[in-house]
Amino acid sequence: MKLSLSLGLFTIMASSVTAKYCEDHTYYCGWNLMDIGIYGPEINNALAENGIQSTEFTRGHSLFYCRRDPNDGVGYAGTAEFECHDGGERSSDFLDFVGP
Repeated sequence: MKLSLSLGLFTIMASSVTAKYCEDHTYYCGWNLMDIGIYGPEINNALAENGIQSTEFTRGHSLFYCRRDPNDGVGYAGTAEFECHDGGERSSDFLDFVGP
């Protein structure tokens, strides 16, 4: 009984962790990624890989894309001049100088 209960809880926890990963081929503002889950370290890594200093603005108002494998983290696409915008449900977010 304890084993089946433990396996059941593990399955629920694993599925909830998987569900929080962003969608492949979708672009997200940093602030939106941080609302979805714990993306702070991945955002910092993506910025550092591209020579961008990690500040509150660059973390929140840069655009990132999700890689197919959650172990690969997120990729950096660019930083907004003023603001990164929510593209709405099932649509990519976008930077202020690009538009939807």
